Amino acid sequence: MTAFDIVEAITAVVLLAIAAWEWRQLLRHPQDIALRVLTAGLTVIALVVTLSTPIAVFEPLHAALDVIFFSNIAWSAIIYCYSVFFLLARLGGAALGAGRRKVEVEFLWLLCSIAVMFLVTKTAPPGTWHTPRIPEDYRTWRNIVFYLSVDGYCMVIWVLGTWRALAYLRQLKHRWARIAVAAVIAGATGMVLAVNGISLLRQGLYIAFPGSTWPALRTYYNIGRLGGQVLLAAGLAAVPLAALLPRLWDRIDEMAKRRYVRQMTPLWERLTSDFSYVVLPEFAGETASRRATVRFERMTAEITDALAELAPYCSHESPSGLADPQEAAAAIDAALTRVAEDRAARWAGAGYEPRMPPYPMLEPDFGSRWRAQAQWMIRVGQSLPPSPDVREKGPGDELSAI
Repeated sequence: MTAFDIVEAITAVVLLAIAAWEWRQLLRHPQDIALRVLTAGLTVIALVVTLSTPIAVFEPLHAALDVIFFSNIAWSAIIYCYSVFFLLARLGGAALGAGRRKVEVEFLWLLCSIAVMFLVTKTAPPGTWHTPRIPEDYRTWRNIVFYLSVDGYCMVIWVLGTWRALAYLRQLKHRWARIAVAAVIAGATGMVLAVNGISLLRQGLYIAFPGSTWPALRTYYNIGRLGGQVLLAAGLAAVPLAALLPRLWDRIDEMAKRRYVRQMTPLWERLTSDFSYVVLPEFAGETASRRATVRFERMTAEITDALAELAPYCSHESPSGLADPQEAAAAIDAALTRVAEDRAARWAGAGYEPRMPPYPMLEPDFGSRWRAQAQWMIRVGQSLPPSPDVREKGPGDELSAI
């Protein structure tokens, strides 16, 4: 297989995957007319590109479909869907509404194009086209009408569809949607100019210069067709990717938050044992998919609140927080010791004079950088010495307490 064949095969796989995704969307939203048109067009182009790949199993199918000009009919239907989709997308897409008549009229144009193509070929007397063709074949009215009915129709509908697509593009605000539509427009343009534009140009050159070959046009055809397929597939893939990537990032974030919750638990337990009132109530309505995120957000908020409660007992001078986790751990340990001393003094009836505001900050301001905040809390918890109760217990204390 050549490089062109490999790229075409990859493009076919991508288009088939996108078509399957659009069918899934259509099953969820069966009343969306624009989505129906998009799904139909995607399915057809995925089949056309797949069948055009150089795979031996498709060869008998090529021979059978060539009799009914399948590729011409399918490509005309794709361009029709391209134009109609952007018409419906501009109108809202949920129903035909004001665009019903335009959709019906343009469908009649498609049928007329196909009918003319069949009439001029099936009613042509033997010898109208030779194999291989001779210069006189290109000057017959049947040959001219045939190519105008196929390539001319596609060029006209492409112009109409592109005008609609550009108007729709100007309405879009979402970045990914604009990228997707721009790529679809560029891809459709490349394919139409290669498949239909070069075909019409070649016919004109054969008529104007009988016997000429123009081999460079074949190269331009392959570049435009394949490049257009790649751009079209990329544009169409941008929509599902825009929907799937955020879900993937959310899933990755959920896994990270679940891991961070486990690693922050020692610090959380140490702080909330002295400041239990900062622990927020749990909500019974938490969904399983959001449980890790909710627990993470609660835990970080509770640790932050506990550190704020601990601030009056801190002796360090740091108005912006302690960025070094080991320094922060030492300050927290010293402050917790003072909390314990204050509690003991109160139980003994003695007074205790806490530090007056302004209080120093223990936790730096991380803003919206939740990963940096969680990693700081984890490292602080890892650097924090064990609580005095744990330090004072000996190996046999647990058994003797029983």
